[in-house]
Amino acid sequence: MSDADCGAGYVYNSANAASECAGSACDISGTAADKTACCVAQATCGDKDGAGSGTATVSDADCGAGYVYNSANAASSCAGAACDVAGVASDKAACCVAESGMQASRLVSCRLDFVCVLRYSYIVPCTTPLTTEPFYAPTIS
Repeated sequence: MSDADCGAGYVYNSANAASECAGSACDISGTAADKTACCVAQATCGDKDGAGSGTATVSDADCGAGYVYNSANAASSCAGAACDVAGVASDKAACCVAESGMQASRLVSCRLDFVCVLRYSYIVPCTTPLTTEPFYAPTIS
């Protein structure tokens, strides 16, 4: 049994390795009970514990120093049944972004005096004043 056997959006549930299939051979694609016994939904960046209780997102703290949670990727799948951004590079790439690459999702305002005020209490110079769009998106470096 492997993650690929479980199909898109699911991974093999090694915690249930001793579970028995409904028939003499497991039929993940044709028997719902077999899929339930052997597979679990993949976690997403927006629900880091997947099928576990609650729906907590990956946090800025989970991402580690120099990175923040990328809310634009909330629906992105992690590699396993839980997101492990500290130990799995693909999870970190899916769920986190380097602070130096922050875009509009992290901006609160870009004032006419060319100062961007960010959610994280950073105040940095803007390259352009506020436009007619509510959240002008300069790249912060």
